[in-house]
Amino acid sequence: MRNRIPLKFIDGRIILTSIVECPHLRIRRCPIEFVLDTGSTDSLLGASETTRLQIPVTSLRRKEDIPLGGSVFERPDLPEFVVHVLDEDGPLMTLNQKFSALKLSKVSKKKKELASALPSILGIDFLKNNKLSLHFFPAEEIVYLESEA
Repeated sequence: MRNRIPLKFIDGRIILTSIVECPHLRIRRCPIEFVLDTGSTDSLLGASETTRLQIPVTSLRRKEDIPLGGSVFERPDLPEFVVHVLDEDGPLMTLNQKFSALKLSKVSKKKKELASALPSILGIDFLKNNKLSLHFFPAEEIVYLESEA
């Protein structure tokens, strides 16, 4: 039997609504809306989410820097998170996922504004690690993930 995870299609973006927690970072049940991005190999926590969750990115081991939106971002490696996927009725499924954080390597007012506008992203690694398939019918605005039970 397969489980369906309904997603939202808003302003051309595929959105997954969740509650995340990470005991290692003392993050307890915080809501996050992720953009599902099949063009991204890695899952990333946006700079605004990193700040909101008070993640100490300066003390974490870094992956290679990445260019994004005309800026260069450092990618501190985060411990594994628990992602509670939600639908209209509440919790639907619990998954595990590792993220990198997005942290500006150089700070200017304009670049801070750009960084705060970037969403948190679930990349291809999220689909592969959790054995999920994406089903998207844009003309009908139907989008969901499917998982084997």
